[in-house]
Parts: sequence; C-alpha cells; structure tokens
Amino acid sequence: MDVTLLILRYGELWLKGGNRKDFVRILARRLRAGLKTAAPETELVVRHDRMEMRLGPGDAKAAMALAKRTPGIARIVAAVPVERDLQAMKALGVKLVAQALASDPHKTQSFRVASRRSDKRFELRSPDLDRELAEAVLAEHKLPIDLRGAELTLGCEIAPHGCSMWVQDVPGCGGLPVGSAGKTMLLLSGGIDSPVAGHLAQRRGCKLEAIYFHSPPFVPEETLQKVRELGQLLASAQGGLLLHSVYFTDIQKAIKKHCDTKHTVLLYRRFMYRIADKMAQMRRCDALVTGENLGQVASQTIENLDLVNRNCERIVFRPLITYDKRQVIDLARQIGSYDISIRPFDDCCTLFLPKNPTTRGKLHIIEAQEGRLEVDALIAEAIERSERFKLESAL
Repeated sequence: MDVTLLILRYGELWLKGGNRKDFVRILARRLRAGLKTAAPETELVVRHDRMEMRLGPGDAKAAMALAKRTPGIARIVAAVPVERDLQAMKALGVKLVAQALASDPHKTQSFRVASRRSDKRFELRSPDLDRELAEAVLAEHKLPIDLRGAELTLGCEIAPHGCSMWVQDVPGCGGLPVGSAGKTMLLLSGGIDSPVAGHLAQRRGCKLEAIYFHSPPFVPEETLQKVRELGQLLASAQGGLLLHSVYFTDIQKAIKKHCDTKHTVLLYRRFMYRIADKMAQMRRCDALVTGENLGQVASQTIENLDLVNRNCERIVFRPLITYDKRQVIDLARQIGSYDISIRPFDDCCTLFLPKNPTTRGKLHIIEAQEGRLEVDALIAEAIERSERFKLESAL
C-alpha cells in the first residue's frame, strides 16, 4: 500500500500563543523551498493544527527525508487517505497491518488502534471505531493487545477535510523553524563536534552561515572537501548554506615564528574568534556558534574560553558545552555527519601543536604574545584571501 500523504505535527510551536502563525509561516516557507528540489511534485498544505505533504509520484522517500531534517516538526505520519466508510477503513486497516508484519515476519508485535474523530458528523465515537477496526485486524492476525506500549499502532483520523490511516508514525527533528531566532556564524571544522553544534543551533531556530579556517599546503584539499560535505548536510535543514573558507596559513606561521610554543593553540583560537566575529559583522549575523565542550581539550578550559570570548562583540553559543563525547558521537551518527567527520584528514588546529599547551591562560601573558605580531594586518589579509562557497542541500 503506497503512502500518498505525510502529516507533519507541531511540537513546541503550540507553546507560541499569538506568535504561532509567524513560526508556522517560516516553517512552511522552509518546507516549500526544500520541496522544489527534493520532491517537486509534492504539494504542501497548511492547516491550523498541522501541515500535510500530498506526495507526488516517486516523491515519498525524498519528502520524508526532508521532513525528518526540518526543525519545527515534532512527528511525521506516513498516511494513506481512505473513504469515510467503516468497511473501507476496516479493509485498509487489515492491509496496513499485514504490510507492517511482513516487514519483520519473525517478530511478534503487540498491537493497538488509536483513532481520532475531529469530525463529529461521523457516526461512531473514537472508542467504538477503535473496537471495530481492532476486531477486523485481529480476525486476520492473532496479535497480543497492549493499549499503552504497543509496538504496532494502527492510526486513524476522521477530519472535516478527509480521512486517513497509518501504521508509520516517526519522530521529527523537533525544535523551532530555522530562521525564527536570527542568523548565526558557525565555526565549522572537519571534526565531529562543530557540525553537531550547528545542527543543535538550527533546531533552536538559528539560520547558519559557516566559517572554516584552511591552511594549505599543510592541510590537504580533502579537508576542505570534507568541510563542504558537512556544510551540505546542514544546508539540508535551511535550503542552502554559505561557507566562508579563510586562509589561515600565514597566521599560523607567524605564531610559530614569534610566539612561545605552549601558547600556540590559544593564540590560534583568539585569531579565529576575531576573524569570525568580523565576518559575522559583515554578514549581519547575530551570534557565533562553536562546537566547544568544557574541559574536552586544553583550549576549552573555563579560563581559555574566557580569553577567546574577550575578542568578540557577539554572543557565542556553545550547544555542546556540557555534553560528553559519546552523546556527541550519537548525535553525529543520527544526523549523518559522523562518517564524514572521521575521514583521516586533519584540520588547521592540529598543526604545530605543543606537547604541553597552556590550559589556564592569563590575559596579560597572551596579550604580550600577541604584541609580537601584526594582528590587524594578519586578520585583514586572511579575510581578504577568503573564499565563499554556496552549498546546496545534501538531500
């Protein structure tokens, strides 16, 4: 039985009161933009309590992938429309359950029916409809009943605009629509953490641009390609993403030549923050986003995070600040970035690393180190030599 309708249910948007319509409008705009390329024959319909994707031929897989990747959607129901007729509903329910059981024939699944009758003109109340549909299914399939924790649920909705049934109800991304909280600049490396941080920022309504610090010839071009692919994954949630690749080689050479080795990583980070903050100002971004995690590496102690923050006019969001590494890896696998991130190509932060880096930097010491450098000139040259890449969705 081919699914022809995706029902997209809201989560947090229900808490927005009088502003809900603005969030719904942003979400609808994001989805329609994504459908133009991912599933062009699919129509998006906005209703007061949900959105619906009326699937075009062959669009089901791409439309489902888009819905799962789009922040603002709490659940996705893959449904089949049905006539407003009890016998038709029974017949469809039996077919849907048989199809679900055939997908895993060796598993005994507990079962229930969950119906909703928002159109009160239909003659049966929801409990009565549940019973009728369950009897029809159980006459064909001997399944244990579990009204609370069933592994297989047959859903049915009778609404004024039509009826539909389903057995597939999957979680969406959740959160808020991208763009509802403003625009941010993500410091994107080729590692595991930063793309996950970008994803979490998108879930809170942030539209992203990204900045990457590239150090040829010390870092191979494959690293830049890896970062571009990670950017494409994030672009899938917002219909495209602008990536700024900043030439960082000369800054690293200058630090290595003129500064004490133990301060290398902290000096790198302070330059990165300065450049990202200036780029954010130029691009009218409201905040920076990083994948930093408290205590994970030497540059991410409280003291060192405070020192890099002092170079920014904008607030810095660190969505992963309290996560442990296993949680981050699990999220990376969930969003599809992990296998890209672990490719064996280093980024610029691995260059010229000291054996004993500064873990609790002092401002007067770090400023004295930077006094040996032409800071403004190095920053200006790095920005001048930056490249921009318009990344399309990976879907």
